[in-house]
Amino acid sequence: MPETHTAPLRLGLIGLAGYGGTYFKTLRGREDVTITAICDANPIALQSAAREHLIERNFADYEELLASGTTDAVCIATPHFLHYPMAMAALQANQHVFCEKPLTISAVHSDELAALARERGRVLTCHYNQRTRDYIAQLRYLVRQNLLGEVYHIRAGWLARHTEFMFDANTSWRQSRAKSGGGIFIGRGSHLIDAALHILDFPRVEAISATTSNHLAGGEVDDFATATLKLVGGASISVEATYLSHLTEPQDRMNWRIYGTRGGAEFSSATGLDAGSCAFPGPQWSDLKHCIDMAAARAATPLSILDDFIAAISEGREPFVTGEQAALITHLIEAGYHSAAMGREVVL
Repeated sequence: MPETHTAPLRLGLIGLAGYGGTYFKTLRGREDVTITAICDANPIALQSAAREHLIERNFADYEELLASGTTDAVCIATPHFLHYPMAMAALQANQHVFCEKPLTISAVHSDELAALARERGRVLTCHYNQRTRDYIAQLRYLVRQNLLGEVYHIRAGWLARHTEFMFDANTSWRQSRAKSGGGIFIGRGSHLIDAALHILDFPRVEAISATTSNHLAGGEVDDFATATLKLVGGASISVEATYLSHLTEPQDRMNWRIYGTRGGAEFSSATGLDAGSCAFPGPQWSDLKHCIDMAAARAATPLSILDDFIAAISEGREPFVTGEQAALITHLIEAGYHSAAMGREVVL
């Protein structure tokens, strides 16, 4: 377990584009953490952030930041292929690490990071933030309270008609398989798989079968993916995700269904969450949504993965998303891509 950290946490930000630029607002006004150093390869972005947020220590090279002795922890928000070398260097420098997802694009590398963090007593977490959504917390509450009975299937979808960064020159690394690790499956399929396994308290996955395609965007990475995971005990999870698709509605769609022996639950970003049970062999329907203790469901879930990361360091405890869990998702994504390439199920 990590040691407790009583002094205000000195935090370094590595990568200021995308999510990296949001951390300033997220952490503004907090007394338990101070952003003491920032790093970005873009000198204009680096100097602009330094001036706006009054950060004296700014670096173009992350290794210089790590060697500066000005931080206790770092947040890594860089292209996927940089996650491993940066997180490895940070852990070797005895830093706690918050990393945008995926943890790495290689299962072996993810395992190395999780093992080193455990060995060094450092907090390592990954930004699988779908877990923190209210509806995921409520679905997990239904399952953990056994209100749905034995869950035998979860179906989850994250569907988008148009995703701008698939065509944005500023994020061209996302179109490179070597730099991104893949497309929609690693980008959003990973979120769905993580949240589904979280709902079920991470049962062991026995096998995965996946299909990916890039019919609409072309290029090297997938804009559509679907996968089915077989779990120990016979349950299953299916996920479907798109960056681009011919959908009538422009908004991204989140859809969840949980099938249980005593009841079922469904969430749609259009209609919200509902749950109930049917009195077979008759059609009588009983509502279960009123059984959800909203306060208890929310209390079991942090407001954000970043908040939890800081609290885990302060309290000397495991983070909400552990390094081992993040590594497992990388294993599953890697196996899913192998399945898609070979056209058959991969046994884990």
